Amino acid sequence: MPKEPDVLYTGTGRHVVALHRETGAELWRTKLPSGTSTVVSLLLKGRQLFVGHSGRVYCLDADSGRVLWENGLPRTGFNPVIMAMAGLGGSAAVVVAAHVVAAAAQAATSASAAC
Repeated sequence: MPKEPDVLYTGTGRHVVALHRETGAELWRTKLPSGTSTVVSLLLKGRQLFVGHSGRVYCLDADSGRVLWENGLPRTGFNPVIMAMAGLGGSAAVVVAAHVVAAAAQAATSASAAC
């Protein structure tokens, strides 16, 4: 049986944070260089943590949080980024579902504010 990872990755605002799964202790924190969206999507593949935020995709080193590369997704605006990767089974569906729920909640809030 494979060992469960000891790290929980979370994102909010412009921050991605690695927490120890059992203690909640912060292992590292990375402030993303740009963006104003509060939606941060995460996709872990091996030792790379892919982060979608404000129309950009970042690749972080999962052990240190160091930004390895960034793609600004030209001409896409500052919209939430939905990510999927071949060969991940159900993991990609969780990322997509999270964005669908977040988009629906934002649309409902906007619609009720307009009334």
